[in-house]
Amino acid sequence: MIKTSVTVLLLLMIVDFCKSYNLKVPESCRSYFHDSRYLSLNNIYDRVPFSTWQKIIYELYEQYPVPDLSIKITKHANISCAGLTGYLILARENLYQAAMDFIYYERLIVDYNSGSLKVKNDLIEFVWSDFHEKAGLLVDEVIVFTYIEIARQIIDPQELKLEKISFYYDKPENSDFYEKILGCPVHFNSPIISVVMSASHLESIRLPTKDPILYKILKQEANRHILDLPSNHDFEQRLEICIMHCIKEITLNNVANYLNISTHTLKNKLFQRKLNFNVCVNKVRKKLAVTYLENEKLTINQVADLLGYSEQSAFQRAFKSWMNITPLQFRKNLKQEDIQS
Repeated sequence: MIKTSVTVLLLLMIVDFCKSYNLKVPESCRSYFHDSRYLSLNNIYDRVPFSTWQKIIYELYEQYPVPDLSIKITKHANISCAGLTGYLILARENLYQAAMDFIYYERLIVDYNSGSLKVKNDLIEFVWSDFHEKAGLLVDEVIVFTYIEIARQIIDPQELKLEKISFYYDKPENSDFYEKILGCPVHFNSPIISVVMSASHLESIRLPTKDPILYKILKQEANRHILDLPSNHDFEQRLEICIMHCIKEITLNNVANYLNISTHTLKNKLFQRKLNFNVCVNKVRKKLAVTYLENEKLTINQVADLLGYSEQSAFQRAFKSWMNITPLQFRKNLKQEDIQS
């Protein structure tokens, strides 16, 4: 099984780009298509080894060595390039919900340095660390800019406002085009790759394609396919992600369904690893509580609700048992730290 990979659907973007600029389609692409005109893929569920994907991108650079190559390539991206993940997020109610699902199902598009989310105050940050290794600036640019281009196609491009983009590479010589085209500050020599946006802005953007029934169907299919991928995470990490998604209606059965396994199998996995389900849930709640409390727009009662507590007092007792201070005191401490910094 291929350990790190990208969806074969991204090759449609590569072929379209090559045709537009009269470039030779990289040899590595050819075996994935039925014919020499690259009109039809052999199997839309094929995975392309990540090393092959890197080779394809650098072969394009050899043919067309321009500073903004990544921007030019990704202008040919569309929702089809994201496959199941793309159509899944189209069925959501707003762009914030779409972002939550995107980060979980991103592996179906690019299974390499999978992303995570950080929320502080009104800012939501999509973060990619070098879990495997650094793929190279050009390769990472193509991935990140593909996601941005797809988001712009889902809505009015003018509506998508980026706050900041960061890369963990040295600043290239010809980098003036970044901020001009992307419309936000672009930082280099960062410890992570990240894209920062306003959470409230994303929530305000309604998706005209929302379809709750279709969403449930696609989510089941996406869960099935994500389990076919080799696990970059151990069971505990996958369990944590699933608990996070089910936290408002947290039951053993709901988490098992999200993992696409039976409740009996989940119980066995927990027993084999000497894990207590309630302890795992509280670990996730503690982590989420800290993140939510950093967002000043959320009241303590709203935080309690987001964490699945029926009463604010129950959340306050739990938080104090974790942190030895109340949620309100925790917030006051955060404000003092901000003032001092």
